[in-house]
Order: sequence, then structure tokens, then C-alpha cells
Amino acid sequence: MLVASSSGVPWDSQGTGCGAGAGGRSRSFRRSTDFGSTPQRAFTTSTFPSEEEVRRTGGQKLTTSWPSQRCGKRVAWWPAGRSACGAHSPGGSRSGPPCPELDLLLALGPTPAWEEVDQVLGPEFSFWRRNPRLATVVLSGLAKHRLPEIALKVLRSMRQAGVEVNTFHCSATVSACEKAGRWQLALCVLGDMLGMAVPPDKTSCNAAISSMSKGGQWQLALIILSSMPQKRVLPNEISYNAAISACEKGGQWQWSLSLLHHMPDMAVSPDKISCSAAISACEKCGQWQQALRLLSQMPDMRLVSDEICYSAAISACEKAAQWQLALSLLKSMPEGMVLPNVISYNAAISACEKGGQWEQAFSLLKSIPDMRLIPDEISYSSAISACEKCCEWQQALGLLDQMTDMALHPREITYNAAISACARGDQWQLSLSLVSKMPTLRLTPGQISYGALISACVKAGHWQRATSLLDTMLGTTIMPDAISYNAAISASANGDQWQLALSLLSNMRAAEVSPNVISYNAAISACEKGGQWKQALTLLDQMVGTRISPNEISYTSAMLASSKCGQWQLALYLFSFMPEMMLTPNEISYSAAINACEPEGHWREALDLLRVMRLSALVPTGLQAGSAANSVRKALGGAAAVALLQELRRDVWLSGSCSEPSEEEKQEELRDRWPSNLPPLRVICNAPGVLAISKPAGISSEDALALLSSQMGVKLTRASRLDLPTSGILPAALGDERSAAAQWLQAQFAGRLVSKEYLCLCAGIPRKVQGEVSSPLLVVATGPNSCRAEVSPTSGREACTRYEVVATYRAPGHEGSSLSLLRAYPLTGRTHQIRAHLASIGLPLIGDPIYGGPPDEGSMDPEPGHLEPEGAKEVQGLHRWREAPEWCPRLFLHCRRLQLLDLDGEPLIIEAPLPDELVQVLDTLSLETELDANWAGQG
Repeated sequence: MLVASSSGVPWDSQGTGCGAGAGGRSRSFRRSTDFGSTPQRAFTTSTFPSEEEVRRTGGQKLTTSWPSQRCGKRVAWWPAGRSACGAHSPGGSRSGPPCPELDLLLALGPTPAWEEVDQVLGPEFSFWRRNPRLATVVLSGLAKHRLPEIALKVLRSMRQAGVEVNTFHCSATVSACEKAGRWQLALCVLGDMLGMAVPPDKTSCNAAISSMSKGGQWQLALIILSSMPQKRVLPNEISYNAAISACEKGGQWQWSLSLLHHMPDMAVSPDKISCSAAISACEKCGQWQQALRLLSQMPDMRLVSDEICYSAAISACEKAAQWQLALSLLKSMPEGMVLPNVISYNAAISACEKGGQWEQAFSLLKSIPDMRLIPDEISYSSAISACEKCCEWQQALGLLDQMTDMALHPREITYNAAISACARGDQWQLSLSLVSKMPTLRLTPGQISYGALISACVKAGHWQRATSLLDTMLGTTIMPDAISYNAAISASANGDQWQLALSLLSNMRAAEVSPNVISYNAAISACEKGGQWKQALTLLDQMVGTRISPNEISYTSAMLASSKCGQWQLALYLFSFMPEMMLTPNEISYSAAINACEPEGHWREALDLLRVMRLSALVPTGLQAGSAANSVRKALGGAAAVALLQELRRDVWLSGSCSEPSEEEKQEELRDRWPSNLPPLRVICNAPGVLAISKPAGISSEDALALLSSQMGVKLTRASRLDLPTSGILPAALGDERSAAAQWLQAQFAGRLVSKEYLCLCAGIPRKVQGEVSSPLLVVATGPNSCRAEVSPTSGREACTRYEVVATYRAPGHEGSSLSLLRAYPLTGRTHQIRAHLASIGLPLIGDPIYGGPPDEGSMDPEPGHLEPEGAKEVQGLHRWREAPEWCPRLFLHCRRLQLLDLDGEPLIIEAPLPDELVQVLDTLSLETELDANWAGQG
């Protein structure tokens, strides 16, 4: 009896074999180890399966009937598979005289009534009774034309007219069903053969197995194969090939290998088609080891691998991202006297694409013509996709142009890869151009096209354009998916548009697009950046209500939102709640919790968090330690904060966990390789773990250190930064960002234990010689790569700048316009802090293009109480210097002095004198008062 295993595959519950030998003995399919590990399964020699058996093995109840009656009293259920060689009609094709009755039947159309068929054939039945082969010719012709319904009506007419219906007639009809992809009708014919006592033969069974294969009915294909010996029909290679192909299409690689292994037991020799189908089955299921093993065993079966076998094996390696093996197989094909075809090359190129090897993919594409082959659309699409994954957008666009030269028509997937390549390469304009060009090529931009373009705009900081593209999608038939919505929400977050982010999240539900954890995380992040902690917590609650499990990012963003708004207790509660949600806090989570303790000086909680980090085998970073140290400094003073960092420096950062070679070795290496002069960068300090340069104006801090690192051949990590137009001391740690030196310097800056002194020239005169500005600052984006700091008592972050007047000057050619030379001491490290703070009290820096303009152009209204009456009158006059005047070619802001601790814990003072261009500016001015005569000679 046939039963179904737990996997839904039929097997023999009585342990009988798959087929009977010549003497009637049944032989079972034994478990094979030759082609990998396959389950213990066997086929039976039972009767044709019953309706109940087929239902258990995945079949469906068939109600297909003959034109006037059902297919017998019981429907025989048969299974499916692809015949690798193709089932053939017993009658063959008629190459002799024309067949008028076939022509008449074809003239009736694809679905004639039975009466019409019977009327056409009526005069012929007397001849068919004497020569049944005439009916076979007609039925075979109908099979060639894929007309199974007419073939069934012919059989009905024959039976009613008393014409013998034999095996050849039924086989031709089954073949018609197979060619037309009507596996249900094929089963119906086989079932009716039993009722007519017409025995099936190899042709009918093979055609039925092939029909099941085309219909995706691999279980039914196996049942037919197992039933053939019991009906005294021995399977041949066509039978097995069709069944193996059926299993391959059904993703049943174990069955494919089992069938291949047991073919010799049935005196059937596997051929190339058998092996290629089995290899393809392994390929589709990701069993690349099995595919390679089978390919290597083909010579033992006296079979020569062909390009189909090799291509399937290469494709198996491709799906497993085994690009080296794929290339090795491709190169070995000529050694086996097999020439690769385009399919072989395409599989190898795709393997390189999945492995991130764009250069290998590019090389393979260029070598295809050397084999007298022509690359096709798939070749180019795979190579472009390889370039996309490696951000090689120039190469991707070049290949796209080559397709036009080759008269190849790119597909949507090709353009999507090129669009994504440009997006990854920060070329959003090119991505937009490609999307705009697609309709001219009769290509429709889809979700992937727009999603990649929106992501490109997000990455470039163009949040307005990103959200506009989403609106464009909504105005077309292209419905945005979750990826597009998520990118637009992220764009809103980057643009500080938290209301828009919440609106987009709401629109997703209205558009029946299910938000996921990424959607909510982006919206929570938008609320965090906008200082909306209540909204962030509401979203966190909504996630649980919608059965979306918050992750570490969700909680961390909510913690950051809470801490920024002074809700430190709430932030710590969220942190403590994470383990209950089966979430392990990561470094970012700890940073958010420690930062929450910093503004209010909750040093005990901060130290507890550092201790828990170390117990959790997490190494506190310099920023985390510095934040905790700042809490300690506020409560206990600077000495206690330094003691905390010294302990971490000694016990954690210098213990070997953060440094590759020892710091002493790095120092020796640096001294040996240090160039004597590095124009235009001047190294002004080389101490244990610390390097400092005098950065000129006009070069970014990142570019300056990258240039220095390249010239010196050592890794440098920025510990602080100077604005692009600012000159002066730029310190760096010797080592990468995980090194002990980097952690030590970053901890000092984050703990506000570094003393910094700037010199700046301002328009106006302060009321007092010394002063302090402590207005909170909020940094807002003004463009993709630009921002400004604004005073924001509600949403701004803590910021404090002290200043003292060094001297006052009179500007040349402007009577009544007074200038002040100030020392500025930033106690915090906010973006544009000195410039924004001094502008907010009516003392904008000379040559400041952002904060030196009139109020309607971006400058800040002066706060009362900071300017002398004369200076207040001159505020309007200072606006003429929003851009650098002729006598001052740049922003007058210079970092002159820095004091910190080197990696040995020793005090280190670094000084950089005013650059020549700023000294010349002061020489141009008329000195009015000089409060500190020694400032010019310092440094």
C-alpha cells in the first residue's frame, strides 16, 4: 500500500521494492551514500494509487470526465515529472499522404462540440475498425497540435462506434495532454484506461510523468514511476529522467539523487540528462557540495559532462556565493573537452556578483567574445549588479552604455542595478536621470527603481526630494512598498521633520502597507532628533500593540529622545526594561543611558553603568567614559573625573584589549618614520599617544588628518575637530578608533577635561571685559552638507562659552566701527559654538559667512546686556563684514592653546601662534586699547 511520509513523499509501508525483475522478484531502492546523504525511502510495486492515496500525497480530486461520462467508476491518480527526453507518440508523425480527417478536425477549432467531432469521423469508423492505426495517426496529429480536448472527444466517438481503443490510442492522447500542460486530463486518461482494460505502456506512462513534471506534481510523478513495474511496464531512462526532473522542479534534491542512484538496480543506465537534472535539483536547493560531488562522479558512470552539467554546477556555486569554485569550474571546462556557453559564463558572473567581486565579473564579461560567444542581457545585468554591490557606479554606467552599442535592450532589473550603483556612490542626480530615461526605452520604473532613488536622496541629505519622489509614486500606478516608505521616513528624520515622519507612518497603514520595525525605528529617531520624547514613547507602545517586536535600536532611540529632553529617569527605566524584552543592551544603548545621567550630574548611576558594561565583557569607549566623567566632574570636581579616567586608561584601555601592538612600539615606529617636514601641514606636537598639527584654514579636519596619515603611514584618529574656515591646533590619537590612545583622548574631550583657548576678532565691544554665554544650541541642517547652530532654550543642548577681551581696534576706513580681539574658552564642544554664541550676543566674528549677516540673512539678534552702548549702535554696521572684508581674507578664529593629558597621564600643553595672515590683519587695524600686552608673544 502507498502511504505518505511525514515530508509528504510517498513510500512503501511494506518495504517492497520499486520494480519487479524478469522473474517477478521485486527489488527495493536502497539508501545511497554515493550522492550524499539521502533519506531512507522506497517505491512500491503496488497497484495504481487510489484517490485517497493521492490526496495524502498532494494530489487533488479530479472531476474531469469524458464528453458524456466520468472517467470510469474511479479516478486513477497519477503523478508528475518532466520527461528530459520528451514523451513520444506511438503513431509518430504522418509523413505520407495527407490526413483529411485530421485537417477537418483542426478546422473545427480548439474546442468543438462532441457532435461536430463525431460527424467528421463517422464515415471513417468503418476503416478504423479494420485498421486501428489510422486512428493513431489522427490522435498523434492532435497531440502535435496540443489539442487534448479534441483527442478525448475522438476516443469517446470511437468507443460509441465500437472502434477498438488500444494502448497506442490512449498513449497518443496522454501525449496530447502532456504537450498542452494538462496534467489533470492526463491522469483522467490513465484512469479510464483501467476501466477499458487497456494496459498502459512506457510511452503513456512516460508522457504522464512528463505531464506531472510540467504541472509541478512531483509526488504524482513518483507514484506513476513506482506503479509501472506492477503493471508490467519497466521504466526506462526516459521514465527516470522525467521523474528526476519533476523532483528537481519541486525542490526535492534528495529524491533526485535517490532516483539517480537506483537506476542501475532497475537495469537502467543514467545518462547526461539524468545527471544534469539531479545536479540542477541540488543547485536549486543550495546543495552545492552535492552538485560538485555528482559532477565529479560522472566519469565513474562512464558519462562525459557537457555544458549543461557544468552550468548547473556553476550555478549551484553561484547561489552559495562560492565564486572561487565557480571560476575554477569554468576554467576547467576546456580541460574536459567541454566549451563553456553563455549560460556557463552568466552563472560564473553571477557568482562573482554575489561574492562582491566586481573586477572578476567585469573580466569574465570581457572574455566572452574570446570564446566566440555573444554576451546577452543576463551577462550585462549580472556584471552591472556586481558593480552596484561594490559602489562602482562609473563601471556600471559604462556597461549600460555598452549594451546600447551591442544592440541589447536593458531590462528593468538592469536599470535598477545601475540606479542602485549610482545611489551607493552618492550620485543621486545620475540615479534620477536613469529613472527618467526608463520610459523612453519602454521600461517602467517600479518599486525597486524608486526605492533606490529615494534612498540615494536620503543619503545625500535631500529629504525634500526624497519625500517628493514618494508623492510621485502615489500619483502613479506604482504603489510604494515598505522600503520606499522607510526611506522617506528616514529622510524626514534627517531633515528634522518629525511631523512628516509620523504622517508617513500613518499613511503606510492607510495604503495597506504594513509598517515594520525599520519603519517605527526611523519614526522614533525622527522624534528623538526633534526633541519629541512623548511621541517616541507612544510609537514604542504602538509597536507592541501591532505585534512588532521592538529591537535594540527602538529602545535606544527612545532612550536618546528621553535623555535629550531631561527625562533621565525614563531613559534609565527603558534601559533596565530591555532584558525583560529579551534584548541585550549594546554599546549604543549604554551610551544613551550614560548620556542621560550627564546633564544632571547623576554620577553614581553613570558609574554603575560603566561597571555593568565591564561585567558584560563590553569595553567602555572614550565617549562613554567621558560622559560618565563629566557627571563626576559636575558633582565632585575635575580631580575625581581625571582619577576615573586614569583608572580606565590603566586597567582597560592599556591592558591590551584596545591596542594591536603596544603603544610604546607605535611611538618608536612613528619616530623612525616621521618626515622632517610635511607641508602644508605642520606637526607641532608628538607626545605619547598624541599627535597635533597646526591646521590651516580652508581644509577640513578629516582631510587634514587623512593626508597626514597617508604621508606618515600610520593610523590617526580625530579626537576633536575644527570648522573648515578655522585654523589652529588639531589633536589626533596615534592609532585607530579602538586604540587606547583614541579612547583616552576622546574620554578627556567628552569629560570636558581639556582646556581650549581660541583667539577671535569680533565686531563690536562687549560691555564687560569678561563674560559667559550659556545659551543651549540646536544644530539644524541647511543643506545636504551644511548646517548652522541656533539658540534654542527648549530643544537645544547644553553649551557654555567664556570670553575675555584682549584688545580693541578700529576698523580701517570705517569710523565708528569698533572691533574686539577676544580669548574664547569653549567649555563644551558643540558645532559652531563660539561663532553662534558670540553672534547671539551681538559680537559676530569678522568674515563669518553664516553668522555675520543681517538678521534676515541668518545672523542672530544680539542678547541685551552684553554690548557697550557704542557697540550696540554699531551692530548694523558690522553686517557689511558678513563676508571677509578686503583687509581680512578669512574667518578670524584660531585655536591657539590646548591642554590635556598624554597617554602616560602626564600634562601636555600644545600651542600654535596666530598664522601670518591673521597677524597681518591685526597690523592693518588701529589699536585702541590693549588689556593684555603679553598675548601676542605667547605661543
